Amino acid sequence: MLINRLIFLIITIVLFGCSNLEFVYDYKENTKLFNGKTTVSTSGDDSDLLSSYIYSKLRPPKNNNSIYRLEIKSAKDVKASVIEKDATASKFSTKYNIRYKLKNNTNNCLLIDKKITTESFYDAKSSGYSFGTDVSEKESSIKNMQSNVDEFLRILAFEELNSSCL
Repeated sequence: MLINRLIFLIITIVLFGCSNLEFVYDYKENTKLFNGKTTVSTSGDDSDLLSSYIYSKLRPPKNNNSIYRLEIKSAKDVKASVIEKDATASKFSTKYNIRYKLKNNTNNCLLIDKKITTESFYDAKSSGYSFGTDVSEKESSIKNMQSNVDEFLRILAFEELNSSCL
């Protein structure tokens, strides 16, 4: 009898404690508004990776009648950030400057224009061959670019948009 009451009390506490649970990546209705209604055009560095990742998040329209158009221009800058005494670089930085312009095609107005800069670092793996360094650079670049897109989607989800332009 006591065990049943204790189990009931624990379940009740858990249910009431988690009743107002919000997920971190559950975006507001702003982002859901653009799903399946937005065409994306990308240009610049790593535009193929960028467009495939943004399409995985926003889903392309089923037909050619898109309401919104997202123009993305990316610039990637790779620099040596730590240079050793023997003039070799042991740490590199990758910086993405990506400009996002979201337009409404029917009203011909600009909803959002943001430039987001993200930076990541990676280490040189070997001094003779660059196989490990190439893999590190690619992984770092992909994670950095995806972080930049996720930041834009967070801004899009929580920023007040012009209701007359929607």
